[in-house]
Amino acid sequence: MKIHQVSQHVFHLSKKFPDAPSSLTALVTDEGVVLVDTGSAEMAEDLRAAVASWGFGKPAYIISTHEHTDHIGC
Repeated sequence: MKIHQVSQHVFHLSKKFPDAPSSLTALVTDEGVVLVDTGSAEMAEDLRAAVASWGFGKPAYIISTHEHTDHIGC
């Protein structure tokens, strides 16, 4: 999984798969990590590791933009 830091508290996470790429946005706040989408199920372990690397056990909030599996699979 690629992690691109957009700004001090905003990250774009993405991973390419044979069928289609999958991506999400993470906002690191004082209350915890806010995920905009969760990516595909294949990204779950990488996503957990990224959130842990920012000092959090699990996301504080998850915002799902729509129901395609590359956005809500985790």
